[in-house]
Amino acid sequence: MVGISTALITKRGNVKAEEIFEFCERCGIRQLELDVRVSRDLLREMIPKLKKGEFKAVSLHNFCPLPDNIPPHKASADAFNLASLDLEERREGVKWSLKTIETACELEAQVVILHLGFISDFGEDPRRFLEDNFKGKPLSEFLKWREEKVKKHLDALFRALEVLLKRAEILGINIGMENRYYPHEIPLNEEIGLILEEFEGAPLFYWHDTGHAHVLEKLGVSDQKKLLRIYGSKMLGLHLHDADGFKDHLAPGKGEINFEELKELLPQNAIRILEIHPPCEEDELKEAINLLRRNGLV
Repeated sequence: MVGISTALITKRGNVKAEEIFEFCERCGIRQLELDVRVSRDLLREMIPKLKKGEFKAVSLHNFCPLPDNIPPHKASADAFNLASLDLEERREGVKWSLKTIETACELEAQVVILHLGFISDFGEDPRRFLEDNFKGKPLSEFLKWREEKVKKHLDALFRALEVLLKRAEILGINIGMENRYYPHEIPLNEEIGLILEEFEGAPLFYWHDTGHAHVLEKLGVSDQKKLLRIYGSKMLGLHLHDADGFKDHLAPGKGEINFEELKELLPQNAIRILEIHPPCEEDELKEAINLLRRNGLV
């Protein structure tokens, strides 16, 4: 079975619950991941069909519902940095993450997916920095800078995760930490294992994102297959989307990722969520699902 992130519809702006449900039904999908653009009002519209079991909220992507103080056009899973050295920002991130966990419990979802934060004094436009390939500096120079900075942020993140994982355990919700897109974000490579080890026994798991892994692989920072080999046994689920260079969230088959090569590295019971963004249309989505089926991924 495969689910789909509501981002494909909510990113178009000002949508109603019925539009989401009708689109998914036409594509033969009844499992959903509720994304960061799902407002409190939209969630209220969705709840009746979710509670009746006509559609299933399998996962929620933090922060969901959209925090009250964030306008829809600024919705972001990085709205609050859970690894921030600023205590107030971290508290806000924890507060709204707890709300997501509680909402997941109410909807009987299986998992909440978290972005674990980033090194806050990066000081560059991340997109431009990525496209300029580290501004022409050696990769080793960037990684050295990152290593010097990241420990304090990990310590801050651990304090945030302690609170979140205690609540998640009480409510029976699993937490998936997602591999990230930019190299100054957390976790990177071995940091995944470090965090899992720190919270061994807690409901914390790895959540793999194919597009993000591809982007960091293009930069020479990470290796998609290596991540799956090392952390596959700790993996709860994954976001499936394609990438072309640094452009991700494409429908599978529209980029450079060889999904057939990934098949054998994925745990059989891993939750599979298509996280595709507009302008993907209905026919393109159906083609992508067929491609994944032919490759044995869904």
